Amino acid sequence: MLQINKFAKLCHCKASLLRYYDSHGILVPCYIDDLTGYRYYQSEQALDFYRIKQLQSCGLSIKEIKACKNKSDDEVIGILNMKLNEQKRIVNSIENLIHTYQEDKMKLEETVNKFNKQHLLNVESKDNKLNLSIHGNNLCLNFNKKTDKIAELLNTMQKQSLIYFEDFDDLTMYENETWNYTKIASGWNTKNELLKMIEQSQIDKKICIHLFNINESINLFDIADIMNLADENGYHTDTSLFNVSLSLDGINNYAIVYVDK
Repeated sequence: MLQINKFAKLCHCKASLLRYYDSHGILVPCYIDDLTGYRYYQSEQALDFYRIKQLQSCGLSIKEIKACKNKSDDEVIGILNMKLNEQKRIVNSIENLIHTYQEDKMKLEETVNKFNKQHLLNVESKDNKLNLSIHGNNLCLNFNKKTDKIAELLNTMQKQSLIYFEDFDDLTMYENETWNYTKIASGWNTKNELLKMIEQSQIDKKICIHLFNINESINLFDIADIMNLADENGYHTDTSLFNVSLSLDGINNYAIVYVDK
C-alpha cells in the first residue's frame, strides 16, 4: 500500500485532489489509519484515477463519474457515446444559431418596434384642443386654454414612459367636458417638495391625470409614497390616472390634467 503522497506522485497529481475525490466517493482509499488518519492506496487504483481524469476531460460531472464507478468498460463507452451525441446536438444548435442569429434578431427588433408604435400615445395640440391616439383609438379633449405646453410635456414623456394609460376607457365619458391643467412644476428634487405641490393643487376633480417626469433620484416607490400621503391628507387618488416617465434632461416635472367637479 502507498501513503497518499506517494500515490499522488504515481498519479502525477496533488494529494489535495485525491482528498477531493475521496470526499465525493469516486476514488476512496483502500485503508485509513484510525490513529493517524493517513490514507493508503493500492497501486492498481492508479487505473481508477486515470479513468476518472479521462471522464472529466470528456465533460462528465463528478455526479456522472460516480455513477460510472462500478460499471464495465463497455458500459462506460456507451455512456461516452451518449455524451458525444449530446455534444453533437449542441454543436448543431450553435451552428444553426450562427447562421440565423442576425436574421432572428432583426425579426425580433421589428416586432418590438411594431409593439412600441402600437402602444405609443400620439399627442397633437391645436389651439384649445388636445388630440390623443393610441393603438387605433382616438380622443379629442377640449381645454379652457391653449394646450401647446401640456402637449409638449406629454410628447416628451411618451419616449421614456415607465407607467402610462394604455386606453381611453376612463376618459371617453369626459370627452365633452372642459379640461384644464396646472402650471408645469419643474426643478423639484425631493418627495416633500412634490407633496406640497400636490396639496396646493387640491381642488375637487371628476378625473385627473398626474404627469410625473422624473430623474433617477426619484423612483416609482417614492411616487407611490407621495400618493399615499396625499390620500392621508384628504386627497382621493382613486379618481386619478398616472403617467410616469424618465426625464431626458434630468429635470423633474409635474403637472395635473383634470376636469373640475
